[in-house]
Amino acid sequence: MSHDTVNQLLLHGAQHHDRDGVFMQAEGDRWAAVPDWRADRHSIRIALALRERLDVGPGDVVAMSMPLRLEWPLIERAIWGLGATSLPVRDSGGLVGTAPSVFFGERGALDIPDSVRAVVSFSDGSFEKLMDDGGVLDTPERATHFRALAKEVPPEAIASIDEGRESTHATWMVSIERFQEQHPPEKGRTYRLGPERTDVASRVALYAGWGDGLTRTALGPEATGLHTEGFVTLSQDGGV
Repeated sequence: MSHDTVNQLLLHGAQHHDRDGVFMQAEGDRWAAVPDWRADRHSIRIALALRERLDVGPGDVVAMSMPLRLEWPLIERAIWGLGATSLPVRDSGGLVGTAPSVFFGERGALDIPDSVRAVVSFSDGSFEKLMDDGGVLDTPERATHFRALAKEVPPEAIASIDEGRESTHATWMVSIERFQEQHPPEKGRTYRLGPERTDVASRVALYAGWGDGLTRTALGPEATGLHTEGFVTLSQDGGV
């Protein structure tokens, strides 16, 4: 099935899947599976809070300065579903010439532009509050409305700005389809992406796996002694 945008692909993956979890995250001495319904619902709650509490909508830029952990794909999918643009940043230079409206990251870590009206941190409780707000807003009607809006975001909309380069939804889909051709989806396959892997190639593999309904992705730091036998490690260019 062909999809024109990443939103359409991820909505398809959330509805049609055959796996015990879309993501794996380290919990103590084991990997814990995050089921598709939970990832879908949490991402929608983030989107609802961004839209109705922080007024994020089409054309807005949302900066992300954080490791590749479970929250990353949930947040980026929420941004894309609202028709907004994600801006991964690794240092203050990545914010030069941009005007993000919301910043996900730690206060004081970077020089945050005056355009930012809200900083959502993972250490001061603000992310938890955002999730709580999203939970209050989460109704079947609002979730359905979000999915409808996400489907309507056009292929030419800017999905992300990575190191100064703008990429549309159509551009992302070309990369995702190329990745799936090179690495056909296979039930039970688990890709391993470490916390430093916020580059485009790694995220292409991440969203290709979310959308295909079969692949799992292990995210974040590993616990000491945690086994990764059978996991597929991707190279920096997205190859195996």
